[in-house]
Amino acid sequence: MGRRTHVVLAAAAPALLLVLLRLHMAVAADPPFSCGAPSSAAFCDRRLPIEQRAGDLVSKLTLEEKISQLGDESPAVDRLGVPAYKWWSEALHGVANAGRGVHLDGPLRAATSFPQVILTAASFNPHLWYRIGQVRTHARPVLTASLWFIYD
Repeated sequence: MGRRTHVVLAAAAPALLLVLLRLHMAVAADPPFSCGAPSSAAFCDRRLPIEQRAGDLVSKLTLEEKISQLGDESPAVDRLGVPAYKWWSEALHGVANAGRGVHLDGPLRAATSFPQVILTAASFNPHLWYRIGQVRTHARPVLTASLWFIYD
């Protein structure tokens, strides 16, 4: 090997080391998962009915943890392995922008936004889901009309 090859290898070695280190960190930093291999929690047992699994998980939450799950951002419940999540732009009705709530540019400044899924489900009202779908059907053209400058 010539001097030039050694210089190239010496220059490439730190970059290669950084790539390998970054890859190791990505693998080592897997997101928390409450139903991993060592878990014996009933809410992780896929053989049980969903109602039983949900009941088990909710029974393990403190009152504060339950309340924290009702908003659009929920902190992790580390002791159960439940990761934090944010679902404020989830948009069941198919209308949202990437910010908090639904704010439009144009003649209409805002649109209907429904409670988060967990709260909507807690209503035990199947017809509500149908109504959300109806709003979606009517609201999508409003969003499209307010974003005309992007599509034009």
